[in-house]
Amino acid sequence: MFKKALDLHKNGKIEEAIAEYLKLLNENSDNDQINFLLGNAYLLNKEYKKSKKYLEKAIFFNPKNKLAFNSLGVLEITNNNLYKSVEFFEKSVEIDPTYIEGIKNLANTYKQLNKINESIDAYMLILKSNINDHEANFNLGILCKKNNQLKKSLIFFERASTYKPYLFEIYLNIGEIYKQLGKYNLAIKYFDNAIKVDFSKKYILGEILNLKLQTCDWNNIDNLINKITDLTNRNIFSANPFIFLAITDNPYLQKISSNLYFEKYYDFDVNYHEKSYKKKKLNIGYFSSDFYDHATLHLMMDIFKFHDKNKFEIFLFSYGNNIDDNWSLLLKTYIKNFINIENLDIKKIKDICKDKQLDIAIDLKGYTLGNRHEIFSQRVAPVQINFLGYPGTLSNKQIDYIIADKYLIPRNFEKYYSEKVINIDGCYQPNMENRKISNIEFKKEDFNLPKDKFIYCCFNAHYKINKEIFNSWMRILSKTSKSVLWLYCTNEIARKNILEQATINKIEKKRIIFAENVKIKNHLSRLKLADVFLDTFPYSAHTTASDAIRMNLPLVTLSGESFASRVAGSILSSMGLEELISNNYEEYEEKAINLYNQPHELIRVKRKIETEKKNILFNPKKFTKNLENLYAKICNIQSDVN
Repeated sequence: MFKKALDLHKNGKIEEAIAEYLKLLNENSDNDQINFLLGNAYLLNKEYKKSKKYLEKAIFFNPKNKLAFNSLGVLEITNNNLYKSVEFFEKSVEIDPTYIEGIKNLANTYKQLNKINESIDAYMLILKSNINDHEANFNLGILCKKNNQLKKSLIFFERASTYKPYLFEIYLNIGEIYKQLGKYNLAIKYFDNAIKVDFSKKYILGEILNLKLQTCDWNNIDNLINKITDLTNRNIFSANPFIFLAITDNPYLQKISSNLYFEKYYDFDVNYHEKSYKKKKLNIGYFSSDFYDHATLHLMMDIFKFHDKNKFEIFLFSYGNNIDDNWSLLLKTYIKNFINIENLDIKKIKDICKDKQLDIAIDLKGYTLGNRHEIFSQRVAPVQINFLGYPGTLSNKQIDYIIADKYLIPRNFEKYYSEKVINIDGCYQPNMENRKISNIEFKKEDFNLPKDKFIYCCFNAHYKINKEIFNSWMRILSKTSKSVLWLYCTNEIARKNILEQATINKIEKKRIIFAENVKIKNHLSRLKLADVFLDTFPYSAHTTASDAIRMNLPLVTLSGESFASRVAGSILSSMGLEELISNNYEEYEEKAINLYNQPHELIRVKRKIETEKKNILFNPKKFTKNLENLYAKICNIQSDVN
């Protein structure tokens, strides 16, 4: 009878197997093996209460039944109780340290809980038994990549690459690693391999486009952009929305792209019923992985410094890149509630936010690299806000507001944002009042700049440079014979491609001078050597724009319809420098050339910047007060709704 029950079980005839196990239990009620098999059959049949009953009986009769502990772990996963499941898996492995199924379940659950190091250790135990285990090698590749152990990650992915079902993801991940390592030719090779394995996964096109943008490779790029744009119009996900910011000025397309990305990665069922808390202070939580020497903190530092601690309790939730540098150490003197959530799963994070009684949660990352937007998709506060990190809509129904200004998002464009647009007075971008600027009196020759030439410059990331804006710069150089273009570009492939494009435009290569990466205090000081900053389009200067203004460097920008294209315009508009804002390439080039031809106008603009900047753009006390008024206004609106 036992063999009959077991055969039925193995052949998937679960109902019949259950009937046979019940008959066997009438004669052997204390048999742990039969109780385990019955509990396991009920688990397969999704009768979870009965399953738990018999699995617990199996353990009662034999406390060393590793199989029963393992099945209870699986059962708790169905209840979404991952921490409890870990306890059961750990017990099964404690009973038998060589029990591979228990170790695999433990490793997988650690991974789900974002316990990266514990998960790595568990998968390594599997490799001790079988170094070629495909699943363990693949998951170790993923985890080591997440842990920024990129060379180790490559070893594990290469081991897993003989297993065809994983091949697309393996090639994709290897390509991404080589991209991070700056080995762009190898990255292209693996992305091409991924396409050959499965062309139906269109999002590989976005990876290839991103690589082309990073290397300023504009060969055949229009066809690729058109293909991605067409797929997006047809609601087919093919590129990370962050990439879209650099290839189109169309906010409608950017919204579709964000929505497709949200639906693919972050569209969870939300169980959140907390209302605004009644307290003397409003509790505000800022979430980011950039609380160190990073552009985001460069902008936000004085906001954290000047927040009114009598009216607001400020919490910083940090995930990833928890670097103790001078910036992070200074930050912690301003904000005492610094919470490291890097290795915590969403349940633990939600519990912490509930305990802290957050009224507002602010996403400073959006869809930029290293985000954990799942935190916001599962809602951790009654009010959630998209601010500063991502220049566009997140298309996430759990994000209530986006902070902007009247220039940044004109009223007739608000329909392209899933969030409710709420405007701050002046420019939306916060800035520090004072920055450390090197005392070194740099000379032009320190940076290979000619002494007697007019210096146009652009210090935007080179993925923002496209063929259209570069050709515009070349037209400017062709009409200003005693000028050079000083570009921030540290990627050798991009440099080579840029110089080739200059030659195509009949501009001598020596008129393109590349800037190296230097410490921020030295960078700010070297900006004094430039005459005019030429902005990119459609992804304009953001932090680099305010850096230029800080150093009295005029910036000529081209404002379009998208958020990303209007940031530099917002900065200039707030200071009454509309004369530096263009609406098309012809205007843009004319303004840049006029500043070359009219030295008195250049001097006037520089003086105006110097006069206005402190009161307007670099006045964090005023900005913080305006921001706090927005928070209070939002919470009052929410309180009325509740």
